[in-house]
Amino acid sequence: MSRIILSLGKMAALNEYLNHLITMSSKGRGGPYNSGIGYGIYFENQLKVHKILKDPESLMDKNEIYGTAFIGYAGNELDTNGDPSIVYIQPYTHEMLSFVSDSKVKVNENGGKLIFNLLLKGFAHAIVNLRQMEFDSLNFILTDGKYAAVYREVRKDWALHSLFYKFEEDRFTVSSEEMHGKWYELDDRTLLIFRDGRIKEYNVKEEVPHVL
Repeated sequence: MSRIILSLGKMAALNEYLNHLITMSSKGRGGPYNSGIGYGIYFENQLKVHKILKDPESLMDKNEIYGTAFIGYAGNELDTNGDPSIVYIQPYTHEMLSFVSDSKVKVNENGGKLIFNLLLKGFAHAIVNLRQMEFDSLNFILTDGKYAAVYREVRKDWALHSLFYKFEEDRFTVSSEEMHGKWYELDDRTLLIFRDGRIKEYNVKEEVPHVL
């Protein structure tokens, strides 16, 4: 399992979101999630990604980071030898797209990478194929720094695979666990789209919409 977060809006200092990610990595429900931590910053039409193994608290209260969007991941996935591996640290990226997931797909490969690669072929295609597999959670966040798609589907350990969102003061934020302010919990099998300053929810219980 893992903890994920996204915050996007106008240019701002983004340290509070990094600090919240680090806090979740050590104290999050079902944790710790401290084998690796990764985050991406969108700034002036660029995406810069940073990833480290272990010791996420070394990033706490670092020099201020600025940007329009922050996307982050903290997890404890291990390689076949039982060791932390940079390969499993998200976000995964494709051009300006970045992706993080709190997913547990029971396949003989990198489950998060599998979901991302399927999403690049289309949301409906990805969900239809993934639902045929065995999994505990398919929670994920996908963004290009301006637009965001958030999805939650859980088959096991509902409380641990949580996902919350809020939109206030022109900033949209999603997190595995709440920060300050008023938050809303995303329902199961629900797709949340943030585009042009507006939020829209789609029910994905039966028919999968072609909206990405």
